Amino acid sequence: MLASGAALAQEPRAKSADSYSGASEVALSDLTLGNFFTAGWGEPYAHRERASGTPDMALLRVQTNFLERELRVDYVHTSENKVPTPRFSPLNSADALIAYGLDRRWMVEVVTNYAFNDVSNGGQGASGANGAAVLRFALIDTELTSLSAQVRVDSPNRSLPNNTQTSIPYALAGFNDLYPLLGLYRTGLYYSFVYQELLGHDNLGQTQNDVICDVSGEELDGDAHAGLRSVHHFPRGELHHLPRRLWGG
Repeated sequence: MLASGAALAQEPRAKSADSYSGASEVALSDLTLGNFFTAGWGEPYAHRERASGTPDMALLRVQTNFLERELRVDYVHTSENKVPTPRFSPLNSADALIAYGLDRRWMVEVVTNYAFNDVSNGGQGASGANGAAVLRFALIDTELTSLSAQVRVDSPNRSLPNNTQTSIPYALAGFNDLYPLLGLYRTGLYYSFVYQELLGHDNLGQTQNDVICDVSGEELDGDAHAGLRSVHHFPRGELHHLPRRLWGG
């Protein structure tokens, strides 16, 4: 089954006259829940470029729904940090990550971060490092839909105040091409659901678990049509209803 799936993935794509010129010249076989154990494993890594030209991008608010191969280094400087620790100003953070899709079904990612802060009113600054590891699995990869499942483990940066818990977010992230479905040209619908579990000692008032839901519509140029975001905090062992949705830009 794996051999036949790999052979199918190498068949040339039949492109129509109005197909997106950036679409892959090689047709990728469909990955679904039905063939999860028999297709995609061991096939060469590939990121699908859809014939409609609809983008499937990594967004800021929504969890990424596809496998990646990426090496990135970021630096952030905040000149005035009032929330949640007003005694630190400025705040600096540097992080690096490497994500590597091993084949079409799964990906590993390693993240490291170093934060360093200066105290506003003199005294000793605080700084320290932490890291994270990520596993992501492609559940569905077709022309219309992409769906992935992810687990991430973040270690706490104990050098900073109120940072004593290990974070384990479990995520489902998806994408739908709205051009074949609704005729919206090069427009995609992105959505994700994240349950975050926090382990370890928590100080009074600290969040213990999170549920985060995100939905966003995007055009090819990246302009957001609309987005909604719902965040809910609840104590460990208790379950409450999600609050009303909040629309964002």
